[in-house]
Amino acid sequence: MFQLLLKHPYYKRTPKKGKTVMLASSESEILAFIAVADEVRGNSKSDIQKLHSLGIHIC
Repeated sequence: MFQLLLKHPYYKRTPKKGKTVMLASSESEILAFIAVADEVRGNSKSDIQKLHSLGIHIC
């Protein structure tokens, strides 16, 4: 199914930088795909530093 996604014209036109593509399909065809991305907020760096100080490493 992944090969079908890569060849799909809508997938080819979707900018994928920093996005996660989710796929819904039947056994033989793609029914839908959605590209999503989180917006980087101004306080993201300090939030990540706070998580690191708590021993949580994410990036």
